Amino acid sequence: MSKSKPENQRPTAPQRELTDAERKAKRKKDFWTLDLPLVFGIALCSTLTVIEGSRALNGNGRALAYTFEWPIIGAFIVWIWWRYKHEGRTVDDENAESGSADSTLDSAASAGTGSKPRKQRRSLGFTEHYKARIEEAAEEYAAALHAADEVSHAPVIPESDEGLQEWKAYVADLNRRQPPGHPPNSTS
Repeated sequence: MSKSKPENQRPTAPQRELTDAERKAKRKKDFWTLDLPLVFGIALCSTLTVIEGSRALNGNGRALAYTFEWPIIGAFIVWIWWRYKHEGRTVDDENAESGSADSTLDSAASAGTGSKPRKQRRSLGFTEHYKARIEEAAEEYAAALHAADEVSHAPVIPESDEGLQEWKAYVADLNRRQPPGHPPNSTS
């Protein structure tokens, strides 16, 4: 028996080796975008924990809650840092590896996975993530509008309906007496 890949796994593009200049630029970028905010966040959380702890010891009951809150926020900062440092792939990293972000999806489709290729998960900045979500929502909305246009929700009223004929005559009379777009006639 030959072992086959599960359907949910896509072939990965081979990673190319980074040059020294690219490695140095990546370390510099990581320092400013990951490491420095980590140090600042941990220092802030530690300082605020000590301040709130001293206030709690002086009898401030609300400060006791903050004494426990700031270390949790600090742990969250560390978790985010670890996740981006070890699991996060930036758009720049992906483009450097495969040439373009869509070539990985195209190679997955041509590999014969038999299903529509899923979008590759990648770490994006807040604005890129927000724009992508808006585009997805706009596509879903347009598809829903298109589906709604195909199905007519208006009731079918036969032309022989007496009430409909009376209504049309009433509206025609109103339009004759007071044409749309003009101010109403004053009868006082």
